[in-house]
Amino acid sequence: MWDLPRARAELLALALLALLAPSAKVHAQDLNYNTFLIGTRAMGMGGAFTGIADDPSTAYHNPAGLGLLLSSATSANLSVIAIEGYTIEGGYGSILGPRDLEHDAIPSLPIFVGFGQKFGDRDRFGVRQHGIALSVVRPALIRRSFEVDVFDAARGIGDSIRIEHEESQQWYGVSYGIRLSPGLAIGVGGWVALRELRHEEEQFVAAGIIPVGASRTADRLLARQSEATASNIDLVFRVGFLWQIDPQWRFGAMIQPAGISISNSATISNREGRTGTGVPPAVEELSFVEQDDLASDYPLPWQLRVGASHAFTDDLRLALDVALYAPIGSAGNPVETFGAQEDPVTGEMPSPGRFIPAEWHANITANVAVGLDVLIADVVPLQAGIFTDLSAAPSIDGPSAIFQPAQVHGFGASLAGGFHRGDFDVQIGAAGVFGWGTGLGTNPDPNALPGEAYLPRSVQRYTLYFFISGTERAAASLVREILGDLDGDENAPEAEQQEQAAEEQEAARQREAEVEAAPADVPPDERSLGGSDADQPAAAGPKYLRSPWADLATE
Repeated sequence: MWDLPRARAELLALALLALLAPSAKVHAQDLNYNTFLIGTRAMGMGGAFTGIADDPSTAYHNPAGLGLLLSSATSANLSVIAIEGYTIEGGYGSILGPRDLEHDAIPSLPIFVGFGQKFGDRDRFGVRQHGIALSVVRPALIRRSFEVDVFDAARGIGDSIRIEHEESQQWYGVSYGIRLSPGLAIGVGGWVALRELRHEEEQFVAAGIIPVGASRTADRLLARQSEATASNIDLVFRVGFLWQIDPQWRFGAMIQPAGISISNSATISNREGRTGTGVPPAVEELSFVEQDDLASDYPLPWQLRVGASHAFTDDLRLALDVALYAPIGSAGNPVETFGAQEDPVTGEMPSPGRFIPAEWHANITANVAVGLDVLIADVVPLQAGIFTDLSAAPSIDGPSAIFQPAQVHGFGASLAGGFHRGDFDVQIGAAGVFGWGTGLGTNPDPNALPGEAYLPRSVQRYTLYFFISGTERAAASLVREILGDLDGDENAPEAEQQEQAAEEQEAARQREAEVEAAPADVPPDERSLGGSDADQPAAAGPKYLRSPWADLATE
């Protein structure tokens, strides 16, 4: 049975949270799949949540967990990226020598909001068998911007470049879970993933610069501007399995087949001009290419996640997750994100830019997460975790004729704590990822061979972000009060509590009837598998570490 007043309030509250948060930014070509984590408890545990899956963020991690949720619930977390840096040492081959490409982030607000609703008749244990969830996920990396501006007055040379790369990504999903037995559930989720990519480059090189009054003139110039965009809409499915093996062990798995492209498009715009010596300087080269309605190819790989958790005590749990990601394309059959077409006049293939791959592929890769969950005095939850963020990009072993994604392996840690009592439930935490590896930078030698246009360069990156949850409870309560006022019912909260109490009484009567109907040779203790009313799982409030089926999984 749907709890309509509560559902309306919580959905409105979550919708407000989603609307207030800006779109997250994702750097498309790193091929690191595990930099940012989803869900507050999962974030605190380093993402080791597939084998726990006991709050509404299970809709994303493992939809089977919806079947084992004890009650309807909401979940929301906001993250603030405080520090994010990315450096390619000697990444820009200026005519004045190599220069570092450095990026410092602008703070952003990635978000997850989810509403899980239990429905169907209550069973003899007072829990509904079915669960459904609506979720909005904005996984987060922020845009990266690089800028180099150098000038040598003595030699009359100036060189500058600006690079902007960003991608917005939003996932909207509906997930369903069903409990097949007291400790076993399966689930499925469907997501629509909207992704927008934009890459811009501007370069200006001048030689023979001569001051003329308050300005300058040059006898040789190079100006280049490029812009590439891609838009993708994909349908993504996730299937989950969750098994409470015994009171201590829980195992889960989630598989995501490759995304199904619904819509895609791309554009490329490239302008370049060059002048030679002379008075006035003669135009040696001038080109302008613009292609629209291209076929964008930026696939989402299939992935498999398996996780297990072990409860040492009621207040201490350890979890482990392993994720496997499929390869994308291959060296012989690379992915062409922008689908550029050969120019019919020049016969050349337009480039989306010098610092973004025109074609690429990704290797099979895996990540591991280990998390610890502790509850102190029944009111203070603490989580800690470590995780990997390994790159799927192929290794870079030497000079290259084309630009390739950097291979930068990352390693992260997270820590979260909070306070939970009654309807008050707030958690805050922090996570950091640090990585290093090898990328490519342009060759500063103007006479370099075509196969040495790019040289291997060292790359470092780091990200530190903070997250908070719990605000959705206050928002939902406020919305319920407003709805009650609009409906003209001042006693809406009391009526809701009375309805819930009536449902619990009916469930208790059903349990008593089942016990009375049990065979006479069954001992009384075994007839009442659900225990007394005091032993029944509560109908509201998050459950930390408590296995909901600890007494039933071994029957």
